[in-house]
Amino acid sequence: MGFEVATRKAAKLKLGLAGLSGSGKTYTAQWLARELAGHGKVGCIDSERGSSQLYARAPGDAPSTREELARGAGRFDFMVSTFEGRATIQEYRAKIQEAAAEGIDVLIVDSYSHSWIAALEAVDAGGGWTRAGKDISPLVQELLSDILRYPGHVICTFRLKAAYDYVKDERTGKIRPEKAGLQPIARDQIEYEFSLWMTLDQQNNVTVEKTRCQALPQNSVWRGDQVPGMAKTLREWLESGAAPSLSAVLLDKVRFAGTTAALQAVIPELGAAKDRLTGDEKDALKRAYAAKKAELEQAGQES
Repeated sequence: MGFEVATRKAAKLKLGLAGLSGSGKTYTAQWLARELAGHGKVGCIDSERGSSQLYARAPGDAPSTREELARGAGRFDFMVSTFEGRATIQEYRAKIQEAAAEGIDVLIVDSYSHSWIAALEAVDAGGGWTRAGKDISPLVQELLSDILRYPGHVICTFRLKAAYDYVKDERTGKIRPEKAGLQPIARDQIEYEFSLWMTLDQQNNVTVEKTRCQALPQNSVWRGDQVPGMAKTLREWLESGAAPSLSAVLLDKVRFAGTTAALQAVIPELGAAKDRLTGDEKDALKRAYAAKKAELEQAGQES
């Protein structure tokens, strides 16, 4: 395919939300997800021992009011999938595929940091980065690719830890660690992979650290109770481009499928859309489906 005129297209949010324990990452992610989803589905991949369900609305409860949400007493409607024990990167990827098959419009990954901890543990068990890195590094990248290509909005929460620089002490001449702020528990510079990166402080204030949204400028600060306004700004920005065509949406779903079962789950949508597609679009989808099926069968991703 050659060059073509660039066109601003509608997009899906890929947000990194980082903070220390107790800063309100899960609650803020749930509130923002519900505001972005509207009447759509919100889903949560929970590696925090089911803590997200503390914010679930009980059967029969009335929807939370704006006042309840603003003071942190809100409860949300969402689907959840939790890990049994420590999760592997492969298990993270499988749950992301399940979310796509379920038609979840806004997916929360709470917490992405646990996938990095799992990667480090796998590296240690494999004898270090020199020996195990060639196997683990591609998995880390594939998980990130799954998130960035997910056919919906994604909010990933990250834990923060102290970062250190090693400097020479002018008095003793020795090298000593010096605290240099906070950094996410994740692969270095992962924040640059997301369309928006925000941090939460202990007062639940949100700071925009890295952004591609001009309406949410870098270093701007939003109070925790301003989530609806933030979501409205994001929706307007994300939806400001041209809507993707039906064939483009279906192609994305075919290409995103990570197992043959997930690929087969797209078949009903392909069938339902056939009368609205041109001959060229149908041919393109058939080629993409066949190529993806061959790729998955060769990789042994049967389920």
